[in-house]
Amino acid sequence: KELDRDGSGKISYDELRDGIHRWFAEFQKSATHCSTPQERNSSKVFESTPLINLEEGGGGDDEDDDDDEEEEEDMSKGAIMRKSATLLLGGTLLVALFSDPMVDAVASFSTSSGIPAFFVSFLVTPFASNASELVSSLQFAKKKRIKNISLTYSQVYGAVTMNNTMCLGLFLLVVWYRDLTWTFSSEVVTTMACIFAFGAVTSTRLTFPTYWAIASLALYPVALALVYFLDYYVGWQ
Repeated sequence: KELDRDGSGKISYDELRDGIHRWFAEFQKSATHCSTPQERNSSKVFESTPLINLEEGGGGDDEDDDDDEEEEEDMSKGAIMRKSATLLLGGTLLVALFSDPMVDAVASFSTSSGIPAFFVSFLVTPFASNASELVSSLQFAKKKRIKNISLTYSQVYGAVTMNNTMCLGLFLLVVWYRDLTWTFSSEVVTTMACIFAFGAVTSTRLTFPTYWAIASLALYPVALALVYFLDYYVGWQ
């Protein structure tokens, strides 16, 4: 009877629309005059709960992402900055603590096995030093969301930029300050060849098929083989 305003025994679209609008208006009006906190909380829950769940049976990953986003929203800007600074400081301390023993371990393994230190560090060290980027990138990529994929690319670009600027600069600074002999010509040529080869491809397109991942990974053993060839067959140091 509340919806059938003209008493025709049928509810038209306009009557249904006006009735729903009227009900919501009455509910909102009563919610603003709630006397107890329980009533106010129940009204907020009703307003924030969708009438239709369009993602029934959705994956748990989306729910986990929503929970993570809610936790981030609950944290204040100062708390986020303090947490970030703590994690950065802790990571820096761990690197400073384990970097020297790792270098000694690589050198000892190279001496005992008779394998040149460069090849040992080229095979073992990258996985250890870049393990954090590898694990976090895989975790972001598994969620298959645009935001997470963008974070993955940003992280990879950041690591590449860091390795080619600060790390290279510190390395050259040590070579200059300690007056070390430069014996890395073959390694530099190989690295630059890989960079230019893949850069020529990536500069011509924005999207890449999956097989390009195989091509990029194939550059790793090719680079090792090229360094070995230049060092031991060409004699280029």
